[in-house]
Amino acid sequence: MPPSGRTLTKWDAKVHEDILVALSNTLELSGVQWDSVINTLHQDGYTFTKSALMQHLQKLKKKDGDSAPTTPKSDKTPRKKNATPASGRKRSAANALEEDDEDEKKKVKLEKHESNGLDHDALNDASEA
Repeated sequence: MPPSGRTLTKWDAKVHEDILVALSNTLELSGVQWDSVINTLHQDGYTFTKSALMQHLQKLKKKDGDSAPTTPKSDKTPRKKNATPASGRKRSAANALEEDDEDEKKKVKLEKHESNGLDHDALNDASEA
Protein backbone atom coordinates (compact mmCIF):
# COMPACT_ATOMS: atom_id res chain seq x y z
CA MET A 1 0.00 0.00 0.00
CA PRO A 2 1.43 3.45 -0.93
CA PRO A 3 2.38 5.97 1.75
CA SER A 4 -0.36 8.44 2.63
CA GLY A 5 -0.84 11.35 0.22
CA ARG A 6 0.60 9.44 -2.72
CA THR A 7 -1.23 7.63 -5.44
CA LEU A 8 0.08 4.97 -7.72
CA THR A 9 0.12 5.71 -11.42
CA LYS A 10 -0.53 3.02 -13.94
CA TRP A 11 1.95 3.71 -16.74
CA ASP A 12 -0.05 2.58 -19.76
CA ALA A 13 -0.04 3.57 -23.43
CA LYS A 14 -2.50 6.43 -22.80
CA VAL A 15 -0.22 8.00 -20.16
CA HIS A 16 2.77 7.61 -22.49
CA GLU A 17 0.85 9.27 -25.32
CA ASP A 18 -0.27 12.15 -23.08
CA ILE A 19 3.31 12.72 -21.91
CA LEU A 20 4.55 12.69 -25.50
CA VAL A 21 1.89 15.19 -26.60
CA ALA A 22 2.62 17.46 -23.60
CA LEU A 23 6.35 17.42 -24.40
CA SER A 24 5.68 18.07 -28.07
CA ASN A 25 3.38 21.00 -27.22
CA THR A 26 5.89 22.48 -24.78
CA LEU A 27 9.24 21.96 -26.50
CA GLU A 28 10.30 23.13 -29.93
CA LEU A 29 13.08 20.97 -31.29
CA SER A 30 15.66 22.27 -33.74
CA GLY A 31 16.51 20.37 -36.90
CA VAL A 32 19.61 18.93 -35.24
CA GLN A 33 17.54 17.77 -32.25
CA TRP A 34 14.97 16.11 -34.55
CA ASP A 35 17.85 14.34 -36.30
CA SER A 36 19.14 13.13 -32.94
CA VAL A 37 15.68 11.83 -31.97
CA ILE A 38 15.26 9.97 -35.26
CA ASN A 39 18.80 8.51 -35.01
CA THR A 40 18.04 7.21 -31.50
CA LEU A 41 14.81 5.63 -32.74
CA HIS A 42 16.63 4.08 -35.72
CA GLN A 43 19.13 2.53 -33.29
CA ASP A 44 16.15 1.01 -31.48
CA GLY A 45 15.11 -0.64 -34.76
CA TYR A 46 12.50 1.78 -36.06
CA THR A 47 12.71 2.68 -39.75
CA PHE A 48 10.29 5.60 -40.15
CA THR A 49 11.56 8.97 -41.37
CA LYS A 50 11.77 12.25 -39.50
CA SER A 51 8.92 13.56 -41.64
CA ALA A 52 6.74 10.55 -40.80
CA LEU A 53 7.47 11.02 -37.09
CA MET A 54 6.55 14.71 -37.20
CA GLN A 55 3.34 13.93 -39.08
CA HIS A 56 2.44 11.23 -36.55
CA LEU A 57 3.01 13.65 -33.66
CA GLN A 58 0.66 16.14 -35.32
CA LYS A 59 -2.02 13.47 -35.55
CA LEU A 60 -1.53 12.63 -31.86
CA LYS A 61 -1.89 16.30 -30.94
CA LYS A 62 -5.04 16.63 -33.00
CA LYS A 63 -6.47 13.47 -31.46
CA ASP A 64 -5.66 14.84 -28.01
CA GLY A 65 -7.71 17.98 -28.71
CA ASP A 66 -4.96 20.37 -29.72
CA SER A 67 -6.12 21.05 -33.26
CA ALA A 68 -3.77 23.98 -33.95
CA PRO A 69 -1.47 22.90 -36.80
CA THR A 70 2.15 24.01 -36.80
CA THR A 71 1.77 25.46 -40.28
CA PRO A 72 -1.51 27.20 -41.09
CA LYS A 73 -3.37 25.80 -44.03
CA SER A 74 -5.50 27.90 -46.32
CA ASP A 75 -8.51 26.52 -48.15
CA LYS A 76 -8.64 29.50 -50.45
CA THR A 77 -6.80 29.73 -53.73
CA PRO A 78 -4.64 32.87 -53.78
CA ARG A 79 -5.99 35.56 -56.07
CA LYS A 80 -4.17 38.18 -58.07
CA LYS A 81 -4.28 41.59 -56.41
CA ASN A 82 -5.80 43.31 -59.42
CA ALA A 83 -8.42 40.63 -60.11
CA THR A 84 -11.97 41.93 -60.03
CA PRO A 85 -14.50 40.00 -57.97
CA ALA A 86 -17.48 38.47 -59.70
CA SER A 87 -20.56 40.65 -59.46
CA GLY A 88 -23.71 38.88 -58.31
CA ARG A 89 -24.67 35.37 -59.28
CA LYS A 90 -23.47 33.70 -62.42
CA ARG A 91 -26.03 33.40 -65.16
CA SER A 92 -27.24 29.97 -66.08
CA ALA A 93 -26.85 28.92 -69.69
CA ALA A 94 -30.61 29.16 -70.24
CA ASN A 95 -30.78 32.70 -68.78
CA ALA A 96 -27.79 33.78 -70.82
CA LEU A 97 -29.46 32.53 -74.03
CA GLU A 98 -32.75 34.28 -73.15
CA GLU A 99 -30.95 37.56 -72.45
CA ASP A 100 -28.99 37.23 -75.70
CA ASP A 101 -32.28 36.59 -77.58
CA GLU A 102 -33.87 39.67 -75.98
CA ASP A 103 -30.86 41.80 -76.93
CA GLU A 104 -31.06 40.51 -80.50
CA LYS A 105 -34.81 41.29 -80.68
CA LYS A 106 -34.19 44.85 -79.42
CA LYS A 107 -31.44 45.30 -82.01
CA VAL A 108 -33.70 44.08 -84.85
CA LYS A 109 -36.55 46.28 -83.60
CA LEU A 110 -34.22 49.31 -83.46
CA GLU A 111 -32.96 48.65 -87.00
CA LYS A 112 -36.55 48.27 -88.23
CA HIS A 113 -37.60 51.61 -86.71
CA GLU A 114 -34.49 53.37 -88.00
CA SER A 115 -35.22 52.12 -91.51
CA ASN A 116 -38.75 53.54 -91.17
CA GLY A 117 -37.31 56.97 -90.36
CA LEU A 118 -37.54 56.92 -86.52
CA ASP A 119 -34.46 57.93 -84.60
CA HIS A 120 -32.98 56.05 -81.65
CA ASP A 121 -33.85 58.73 -79.03
CA ALA A 122 -37.47 58.86 -80.08
CA LEU A 123 -37.72 55.07 -79.80
CA ASN A 124 -36.20 55.11 -76.28
CA ASP A 125 -38.55 57.90 -75.17
CA ALA A 126 -41.54 55.91 -76.47
CA SER A 127 -40.45 52.69 -74.77
CA GLU A 128 -39.94 54.46 -71.40
CA ALA A 129 -43.43 55.99 -71.40
